[in-house]
Amino acid sequence: MIGIVDIGSNSVRLLIAEKQGADFTEIDRHFKTTRLIEGMQDGMPTPAACERTLAAMQEFTRIARSAGCTTVAGFATSAMRDAKNRDELIARAADFGLAVELLSGEDEARLAYMGCTEDGLAGMIDIGGGSTELVTGENGRVLSCACVPVGAIRLSNNLKGKSPDEILNQAARILEPAWNAVKDSGAANWVGISGTMKALKGLEIGNLDRKAISGLPLTREYTDEIFRRLCAMPFKERLLLPGIDVSRADVLHYGAGILAAFFHVSGVDKIKITDGGDNMLGYARLRFA
Repeated sequence: MIGIVDIGSNSVRLLIAEKQGADFTEIDRHFKTTRLIEGMQDGMPTPAACERTLAAMQEFTRIARSAGCTTVAGFATSAMRDAKNRDELIARAADFGLAVELLSGEDEARLAYMGCTEDGLAGMIDIGGGSTELVTGENGRVLSCACVPVGAIRLSNNLKGKSPDEILNQAARILEPAWNAVKDSGAANWVGISGTMKALKGLEIGNLDRKAISGLPLTREYTDEIFRRLCAMPFKERLLLPGIDVSRADVLHYGAGILAAFFHVSGVDKIKITDGGDNMLGYARLRFA
């Protein structure tokens, strides 16, 4: 039994998994919205964001130990990479028994692919709170990857109140170098693994159940439409959408804008929603297989 703690820009997550043969089986998972990147100015997260994030890390470390995990490991991504006080945060986590590895953008991209491996040649997009990863691979082997600093909360911090076209253009400008880094692999099939894409598909079919969404396509046409609809909705109206809670309602249109920008930059017409894993599972496979 191992526990993997993901310290992201928007949330802290815990995966409890059991080693079975050459792979891991999920036993349990936990999630808390902490928004380390919210309000970050010149590389300094707010004291409140730091305390929320550390409290979740400590709670999840305790839960993993109580569940019988002999190993509990953590990794941090975009917001922690940018934080000028990251060494202090990592040291405070070590005080309550959680060793945190700071991932590079490329490592973050590779982990996402390792957690949702598709058969054959495929591309993967993962939209986070602070960054977006594009990866291409074939049968579990990474061919190319890129990570760029455009995420739902980062866009919200920088472009709050801007028009849909301004959001789309800014996201496309940042995504274009990432697309140029992966496009030559020739991957025609693309999958999406982030909560943003699952929420958008759930709104389309009226069902946010993970199993109901997994394997279904999300098209460029629908993404363009829902992005502009979400932008036009007041926050309170987005809160009334089925399955959309306060932790997602204020930034979902920014995540949708990033996906719409990906479709425009790449020319890809659709992606497949996959629930076949995530970067926590990828980290378990990379570090503990």
